[in-house]
Amino acid sequence: MANKIEVSKLSAEELKTELLAIEQRLASLRYENASTPLADNSEITRLRRQIARVNTELRARELKELEAAGKLPARDRIVERRRRGQ
Repeated sequence: MANKIEVSKLSAEELKTELLAIEQRLASLRYENASTPLADNSEITRLRRQIARVNTELRARELKELEAAGKLPARDRIVERRRRGQ
């Protein structure tokens, strides 16, 4: 998984599974890096960004569901109005 397009195509369960796998890989790399410095540290940064992408997509879907149900928290409604310029 490399970009937003691929993240948006996955289901919520697939995203959660992917998130766990990426977090485990990141923990493994951090452990390896602590014991023996990695030849390429950019892998850690890449994994952190993937985690952020997946978390962002999961949160966006959660907010969309809350909005559809009319249960969007007041603070989020204010932020949404500001984004729309109202």
